[in-house]
Amino acid sequence: HKKRIIVIGAGMSGLTAARQLQSFGHDVVVIEARDRLGGRVNTDTKTFNSPVDMGASIITGLTGNPIGVVTKQIETKVHKIGNKCPLFLPDGKELTGEMDELLFEKFNTLEQHALKTAKELRANNDSNLDKMGLLDTMREAQEHDMEEIEKQVINWHITNLEYGCATNLKNLSLEHWNQDDPYGFQGTHLFLKEGYSTIIEKLAEGLNIKLSHQVQRINYMGAKGVSVECSTVSKEGKDGKESSASTSVIEEGDMVLVTVSLGVLKSKMIRFSPSLPTWKQIAIDRLGFGLINKLVLEWKDEDIFWRNEDMFGHVKEDEELRGNNYMFWNLKNVTDKPILVSIFAGDAAVKLEETPLEQLVAEAMTYLRRIYGSDTPEPIRTFKTGWKNDPFARGTYSYVGIGASGKDYDSLARPVKGRLFFAGEATCRLYPATVPGAHASGLFAAGQIADAANPIKHDLFKASTDSIIKSLGKENFMKNGIRYRRGVRKYVSQQPQKHQHLYKNKGKADGNASTHANSNLASSSSLLSASSSSLLFKREIPYSKSDHGSFVLNLMEGNLENTILGGDNNKNDDKLKDAAGGVNTDRAVTGVQQGENALKENPSYVLDLLKKSSRDIKQRKKTIKALGKTTPYKSRKRDELDDDGIVDMTDMLLSNKTKRRRYEEQSRQRLKKKIQMKLLKKERKMKKRGMEETGQDALKKSKNKFEQDKSSTPEDVSLCIRNHIQKVLQKYAQKFHLPMNFQDEILEKSFDKVIKDWNSKERTRSVKVWMRNEKRKKSLKSLVSKYTRRYAKVK
Repeated sequence: HKKRIIVIGAGMSGLTAARQLQSFGHDVVVIEARDRLGGRVNTDTKTFNSPVDMGASIITGLTGNPIGVVTKQIETKVHKIGNKCPLFLPDGKELTGEMDELLFEKFNTLEQHALKTAKELRANNDSNLDKMGLLDTMREAQEHDMEEIEKQVINWHITNLEYGCATNLKNLSLEHWNQDDPYGFQGTHLFLKEGYSTIIEKLAEGLNIKLSHQVQRINYMGAKGVSVECSTVSKEGKDGKESSASTSVIEEGDMVLVTVSLGVLKSKMIRFSPSLPTWKQIAIDRLGFGLINKLVLEWKDEDIFWRNEDMFGHVKEDEELRGNNYMFWNLKNVTDKPILVSIFAGDAAVKLEETPLEQLVAEAMTYLRRIYGSDTPEPIRTFKTGWKNDPFARGTYSYVGIGASGKDYDSLARPVKGRLFFAGEATCRLYPATVPGAHASGLFAAGQIADAANPIKHDLFKASTDSIIKSLGKENFMKNGIRYRRGVRKYVSQQPQKHQHLYKNKGKADGNASTHANSNLASSSSLLSASSSSLLFKREIPYSKSDHGSFVLNLMEGNLENTILGGDNNKNDDKLKDAAGGVNTDRAVTGVQQGENALKENPSYVLDLLKKSSRDIKQRKKTIKALGKTTPYKSRKRDELDDDGIVDMTDMLLSNKTKRRRYEEQSRQRLKKKIQMKLLKKERKMKKRGMEETGQDALKKSKNKFEQDKSSTPEDVSLCIRNHIQKVLQKYAQKFHLPMNFQDEILEKSFDKVIKDWNSKERTRSVKVWMRNEKRKKSLKSLVSKYTRRYAKVK
């Protein structure tokens, strides 16, 4: 079913989705407000003697990164970023390696304190957690007696974290600011020698793209589909003078994909008709959209004065200025031209856009001359970015603000009414704020649109799943409008490790994020695929339990002809036509109603066909066993279900192999933290008791005490056991008012039992340790209780 798809935005996500949809056979048009491609990917090839990325610049982690795969496909040149990043103090002196490591550990302590605080508040269900920011919590653990230079270096590390989050840390959610950390790509970081735009240009080849078309209004509930109202700006020359003229253009289509930045959505410069649902607008408002800016400086070839490291940092005296020129990137190794890129992060990124370029250059040169000497030459070319004031960006990338969570990324990715779709880095919960996240979101959105573009397959699949779930007695799948495909997929695939042999075809799709997003059609639409020669019924009849496993397995493999015909199309084709009242099997949709009537009249024949569908009895039993142990997907809140039921991106993007690897890594981290917490508790107890000796001294003392206790006489052992019994006996004696002679008899009988147990084998522990054991305590309590109750009856 060929559809006309309108893609708004010619950035990474928009071009990726458009290219994918075009490969699916749809008619795609891309609308871009700027007069260039790329969006927040912008390589400047005119200002300097070499390409310089003004927006996205670094491939962060090569392992499993889809952008790394793309760079190999287009054979673009890259530069591996080195691990060294020396820090220079305010006076220009370099921070020693030992001091650098020490202060970095102190910064890590602040971060760990914030993580621990969030965990404790979450465990106590503290309502204030949603209102707390990251920076204030980190500062709580900072030592007040630190030297001034230590505070300055700590502030540099805080700024470096602000660069990664694109905002001041006080704006970040304490609970969810790092929700995407487990999914980050590992391995080498890279610069692209020819710039990020080389990827954009390749993605744009062969696409229908309309530049300088600014979207004003999107109507996604029209009678015939969607309409997008744009204004175009064209330059006209009259009498040698240029003037701009604006005209209105309306693009019409079946569906629309919005890939503009979160900043543009927040500004509401695009009007939606009808207005966006409340749950969508809440996600837009909750998520934050941050800012990073750059100051680019170029010198003559002979004037290069800095060292060969790929980047170096500069520490500031004033905390308010810590984000100014906090790091310099050396592009000499990348472009072979003497260019430095100065990074402005946090509040400094906002102030940069309000400061004149000459003042910024003078300030940067002051810092560089402190490091490399007063004879450092002036640059010949300079440029500053201004992403906040860019009306088509209004920032750089998203972050999890106070009150927000990772679920808001999923809400932003969800489509509206099967016609309005969204993509971009702010819709990718696993990889937000990154180019790979934008790329993967484009692929995922293309899969969503391809699913929604095929209504016949949707109807057939809903009919199939509705019946099979009812027959299994799992009506709660449908509660509150829960999505069909997600429910069945979760129901069948919750045990991929134990029953991996049942999902061989699905396993072939395992791979990196781009592979999974690219194969969304295979993983989602393939559930709906069926032969055109198959007659598909809407099943309203009960099935025997023996048929459930093979039926659902065939459904998951997209093998609906086996589901209905028992694996033999040709032999049963005529019989099925007769059963359906002579319906043409090539027209599945029109035959559904007649198929229902046929089933009501002769259901036993279809049941017989279903029973023949499984050829391997053992495999069938394993399938049923696997299905029987799973539980249905839990319903979500009503306000989160007002969409067309497309699967969330987070669930589909990771392969089973990657999920297992992530889970194992998280388990190791949890175990490590658990051990650390136990050690910390032990250390606190020792301090509380006033034990100041070191761990080795305590161990030595413990060993000596054990040896002394072990070499004690039998009289000492007897005395210790009697004392423990006496303590337990006193409670019961008071309760039952036992006389002393009874207490003595109980004491002797209990002692005989315990001492016999002690002497039954050679003990490696002291008698005190043995008696303090929880199991021994319960046993002793039970023994004394038995004798006490017996004597109480005699009394």
